[in-house]
Amino acid sequence: VRKVSAGSQVGYPISSANIVGRTDGNAPATGMVGEEIVSRSGAYANFGGTTVMGDVVSVVLTPGDWVLNANLTFFLNGATQTNWSGFIGTVSGNNTTGRVDSESFWGGAVPAAQSFASGAIAGYTVRPTSTTTYYLKAVATYSAGTPQLVGRLSAIRKA
Repeated sequence: VRKVSAGSQVGYPISSANIVGRTDGNAPATGMVGEEIVSRSGAYANFGGTTVMGDVVSVVLTPGDWVLNANLTFFLNGATQTNWSGFIGTVSGNNTTGRVDSESFWGGAVPAAQSFASGAIAGYTVRPTSTTTYYLKAVATYSAGTPQLVGRLSAIRKA
């Protein structure tokens, strides 16, 4: 065990397994515990078509232990919508690759009296062994209009 002073890393020997975090209020550097990567969509965008799974935003993660959090807000925009869902996946496009129903997926119906609905995924842990892109994806079943959505996907390094 080594004596620890300001700015020192803890652990013996110092290696990539001893990734340290910041405690001074500054953002952690790339590769450090607490590193955050965030992707937000801009203004509300139209769905690609009824029942078409689309990519909302994505983050690229390096190997490590990460926690993913996602938020999606759906706006009916005059559409008649029967259901909507979102999930975090690993392949771009109209597919459900990487979906884990009990961890990285949510869905439901937009009540007729509402024009907005939101959903979130919190605390979904991933451990990529190589650089991997994670996509926040969404799909809706609707008619008589074009619903819109906006989303955010963030990743925080745990190790």
